[in-house]
Amino acid sequence: MDGDSFAHRAYHGLPRTIRRAGDKGGGAIVGFANTLLRLYEQERPRAVLVGWDTLEAQTYRNRAFPAYQAGRVFDDELLDQLRLLPAFVTSCGFANARGAGYEADDFLAAAAAREERKGSRSIVASGEGCVPARLRADHDLVSGTGRRDGQDRTGRGARALRRRSQAGPGLHRATWRPIGQAAGCARHRPKTAASLLLQARDLETLLASGRFAAQADDLRLFKRIATMDALAPLPPIRHQRPTWREAAELALSWGLASLSDRLAELAAKAESRPRAKAVCAPPLRIATFNINNVNRRLANLLGWLARAKPDVVCLQELKARTTAFPQVRSRLPGIGQCGAESGAGTASPSWRGTPNQS
Repeated sequence: MDGDSFAHRAYHGLPRTIRRAGDKGGGAIVGFANTLLRLYEQERPRAVLVGWDTLEAQTYRNRAFPAYQAGRVFDDELLDQLRLLPAFVTSCGFANARGAGYEADDFLAAAAAREERKGSRSIVASGEGCVPARLRADHDLVSGTGRRDGQDRTGRGARALRRRSQAGPGLHRATWRPIGQAAGCARHRPKTAASLLLQARDLETLLASGRFAAQADDLRLFKRIATMDALAPLPPIRHQRPTWREAAELALSWGLASLSDRLAELAAKAESRPRAKAVCAPPLRIATFNINNVNRRLANLLGWLARAKPDVVCLQELKARTTAFPQVRSRLPGIGQCGAESGAGTASPSWRGTPNQS
């Protein structure tokens, strides 16, 4: 989840009359929390990771192109709430990702890439008009409204956003405009740029076709800036159980009584649900024995089995031909067919399933 994106949207979308203790702003906290809770209730994920920008530290994007996100000025009340929100996420039992030199979107891309390597499915939640992580078919998109179909206020659906993301870079308007103008490509809007890249499969193929030869270096810079860093460092993302009660207490300490009540209701619901009892299979005991002639040492074997009571036995060096094996099988009915014409062989008698023999 892109924490900064939803916090900004909440701050500018909710009335400034929402206050917390000390007459400090609370709209961004309440709006962000409502979005987080709604998404959790809708999706019920095994884990939640919220990525954050590091406003006090530049990223490689700023160093490569000083005009990147230049001129952005944040209200003090917004900055104050942005500092508190990671603590709220932690109180809910969820994970935060934040680090100097990275943006929230970098952590989303890294988390999606990690889940992809594990063969798992991830849901990327962002309030941006275009999610700048490269999404594949096994990553769903939830837009700023929290609707599963990905529809946001611009009318673009998840499928369109995914197509634009797969074009290579995440096509930010804020990034495309200054670089597009510097490259002489200002007439190409982000959507047009995405279409061109989709047709050519990638930027280098597009440039190799002779398009935008004079602007090639600037466009490569744009791609470098807009491409998310899927190697951003992530915290451990384990299976999580929400701690709504702790979050309710934190919200109450901030003077956000309505939010605290909502969290307390979620806690009461979770606590009233009967927990499924873990069903554990009995331990499986596996033993090995290099018997070195099973017929000659059968009494030793039977005595050892009576004491050890294993579920599976791995016998080596049977030294019993098939014709000499019936007397062993009569004493060990679970052993099945085993033995070898060569006079050696192995057997794995099992009292919990089909034996293995050679």
